[in-house]
Parts: sequence; C-alpha cells; structure tokens
Amino acid sequence: VSSDLTKTVYVKGLVAVASTELYEEKYLTYSISDNGQTTGNVLKVYDGLDINGVAFTSKDDVKVGDYVVVKGKLLNYKGTYEINKDNQLVEHISAATITIADITMEVGETKTIAATVDPAEAVVTYTIKENAANAISLSGNTITALAVGTATITATVAEGATYLGNSVDFTVTVKEYVAP
Repeated sequence: VSSDLTKTVYVKGLVAVASTELYEEKYLTYSISDNGQTTGNVLKVYDGLDINGVAFTSKDDVKVGDYVVVKGKLLNYKGTYEINKDNQLVEHISAATITIADITMEVGETKTIAATVDPAEAVVTYTIKENAANAISLSGNTITALAVGTATITATVAEGATYLGNSVDFTVTVKEYVAP
C-alpha cells in the first residue's frame, strides 16, 4: 500500500459485506476482497457513491458477490486502510440472485424445484451436493423422494453477459409417507 494517501487509487474486488443502511440518502459503506470472503485481503469502502458520483437509492444497490471497481483515496484509520468518504464506483457488475426455500417431502413424492432468480433470464441448474441415505433422486429441476433422510442441493446460475454467476444451497428433508 502506498504511503502517499493523497493520490486517487482504483481498487477492484468482490463485495464481501454489504451495506446495512443508506446513509444520508446517498452513501453506502461496504467491504470488498479478492475472493468475496470476509477473511484475507478485505478493504472497507466508506460512504461511497455510485457510478459517476451519483447517489445510491437503496441499501440493496450493492450486494454480496457483486464485482466492483472503486475510485477514491486511501485512509489509514486506526492502522487499517480503507477507501475514504466520497469515493465512487467506476464499474459495477451485479451477481445473479437465487431465492429458494428448503423443501420437505414424503417418501414417494415428486416435486418441481421453484427457484426465483434475478435477472429473470438467468438459467438455474441443480446438482446434489450431499445425499444421506440416498434420500432423493434429481433430474433437471425435479426431485423424487426415495427414502427417509436429508439431501443438500446446490442451485447455480452461470455468469451471463450482464451479471456474475452465483450459487446457493438448500436442504431437502424426506419424511416417512403418512396415509391420509
């Protein structure tokens, strides 16, 4: 890190911690890192603005997993470097968002997985991550409950032209069939 804190720097990374509030109706504070994780090289971006210095409109404008390039000045705050107030995004590519609930089924039942994705044109693929006691089978987006147990499925969206890829795990719990 340069010892000259008066120079403007450009820093790229993946958002590791998103803002919890919109400050003064325009700023977001978030953390970025090389790999989107909260360990290792993490840099706090303090009170930042959107592209071209425009005010953010929602705390959700920058989300965990988004790729950003930030332009601003470094500040040594109590021994920790961060990007100082009034920085701005130069580039911002959002990660696809996948929303899906855990599923409970009975042995012999078949269900279609219903994930919600943003952007809507993103295609979701599903793979079995863990399948204790061979509780389920998976074909495309259709789950069949085979035996009592639990399984973890990973829903994945590949990177698109205007968004980054993303994945999320959800749990399928299979219970014994109960006759009506």
